[in-house]
Amino acid sequence: MIGICESFISEQCPASLFNFPGYTLISKNRSAKGRGGLAFIIKDDVKFKVREDLSLWIEGKIETFAIETMTSNNDPLLISSV
Repeated sequence: MIGICESFISEQCPASLFNFPGYTLISKNRSAKGRGGLAFIIKDDVKFKVREDLSLWIEGKIETFAIETMTSNNDPLLISSV
């Protein structure tokens, strides 16, 4: 799993540039400024869910993106990018 800050995904830098075989890209992108953004690249066999309830997005001021997965012991693991 890789977390990316300042992912800059936009029409000029499309998400397809981050396509890696065996991995899934999820992202939150700025709509107005065209820069910034947060992303995770997650191996396809890792189960996860996006935690919108724990993500805060006030574009250009504070941007967080949270996901939840499980450890090998089946304990919940929360990962957030700011």
